[in-house]
Amino acid sequence: MLAILCSLTVAAVILEGPDNLPGKLFYLQTRSALLNVTSVGFLGLVLMYFAAINLSGPTLATIMTMIGFSFFGNTLYNSVPVIIGILAGTIYVVVVDVTASWHGGLALYNNGFAGGLTPSLIISVILWF
Repeated sequence: MLAILCSLTVAAVILEGPDNLPGKLFYLQTRSALLNVTSVGFLGLVLMYFAAINLSGPTLATIMTMIGFSFFGNTLYNSVPVIIGILAGTIYVVVVDVTASWHGGLALYNNGFAGGLTPSLIISVILWF
């Protein structure tokens, strides 16, 4: 919770700036930039841990890419929609596999059905909480 609040504070500092230079977060507020880099990098490690993904070259490159973008102003607050999109894509692939037998394996009907079923599943889970 503290990391989210700190990230929102850093996002407010970025949005209030006088100009929109690349990397202005690091130039204007070095401590905020390092806090932002740490929080986004920690988010990447936590997601890798909970997804039970082994740390290898591509996964470390992914975390380093997240860290690199956080130097240019990407915060935890900005990262949430991307993470939700990745999860929705993962759910879509699972739904396509599960519903393939319902249509006898016809890919055209199955993809459209799964494309409609996936958002309704996500919305129902959101409304449930």
